[in-house]
Amino acid sequence: DSLLKDTLGRVRKFEFLPAKIVNNDISEQNNYITLYRGAKQGAQVDMGVTGPRGIVGKVIMVSDNYCRVMSLLNRNAKVSAMTKKGFYTGLVDWDGKDPRYVTMHNVPKSAKVKVRDSVITSNLSGSYPPGIMIGTVAALQGDSGSGFYELKVKTSTDFYNIQYAYLVNNMIWAEQKQLEAKTPKDK
Repeated sequence: DSLLKDTLGRVRKFEFLPAKIVNNDISEQNNYITLYRGAKQGAQVDMGVTGPRGIVGKVIMVSDNYCRVMSLLNRNAKVSAMTKKGFYTGLVDWDGKDPRYVTMHNVPKSAKVKVRDSVITSNLSGSYPPGIMIGTVAALQGDSGSGFYELKVKTSTDFYNIQYAYLVNNMIWAEQKQLEAKTPKDK
């Protein structure tokens, strides 16, 4: 069995690979980060990337010694998230404006969410382990015609000065994707 085991003999699902940030854009609508860690050092497309304080983005391209990351501060980035209290799920994205804030969508108005509550990665993403910090709720915005909140979330990662990151290797994600691909489709 080639899978790594933890001290209790269970299959370890995630491995964290350290990397140095060598380029980091924050002033565009679609920002990218370059890491000094590539295919020769285990980097792969679709790996999540975290920093010392929370999520950073997702690997989209890999060369021998570098990888390119779609930053959380990219209009095309979407992350499955949940509130730490109550486990209300939603989707986090960036509106292209302030690099300190992202938005969590589709949180039901029945949710007991407060300013300063933590927003973390959910268990619905293969790129990130559940429970990694995304940020804290800065404001709740409700649409009167909808039953949902949009949460303004202050990112836990300070994209202005981040220097190091970790690539997240989900060591059994391929197995999950393979099983899900075999599921019969509705006709």
